[in-house]
Amino acid sequence: AANNAKLLAALGNVPDAERAARFASTLVFVDEDGSEIVAEGTVEGRIGHEGRGSEGFGYDPLFLPDVFGGARTLAEVDRDEKNAVSHRGNALRQLRAKLQEAGGANA
Repeated sequence: AANNAKLLAALGNVPDAERAARFASTLVFVDEDGSEIVAEGTVEGRIGHEGRGSEGFGYDPLFLPDVFGGARTLAEVDRDEKNAVSHRGNALRQLRAKLQEAGGANA
């Protein structure tokens, strides 16, 4: 809550057009031979002017993802909907695809 208040104060009167934000996640799988598979996921959006919603954590109440048309924060959607679009979910889906590609369909 303190970090959210600090962010809102820092953005002050910054207009919506200049409140772009991105959540990003990077996952690295290191095989026993030391080879690495790197997966990255992002979700684009903007920072709202006030916290909304009770789901999620961190900056979720302030983050308005573009995928929802900027109408709902990540804290206003249920877990399944969030996981379908989140940076962590995107990174995990990418990692799974890369592991399947590297190790066959059973990975």
